[in-house]
Amino acid sequence: MQNLICLCKIPSLRLALYMRSMCGALHYTTMVSVVLHKTRLSQEMSQMYSRVLHLAVSAL
Repeated sequence: MQNLICLCKIPSLRLALYMRSMCGALHYTTMVSVVLHKTRLSQEMSQMYSRVLHLAVSAL
């Protein structure tokens, strides 16, 4: 649970959780966010991930 709270501090995950309430994509977005958090990607990669996530959620 502490990891989830930590992940919620990531803006893209907060956005993903908001989107989840619209489209039910919690499992996908959480899984991707956990992977990103564990690998500690650079900010550039995080921004790219945010764009990819937005496109993926839009496609659902």
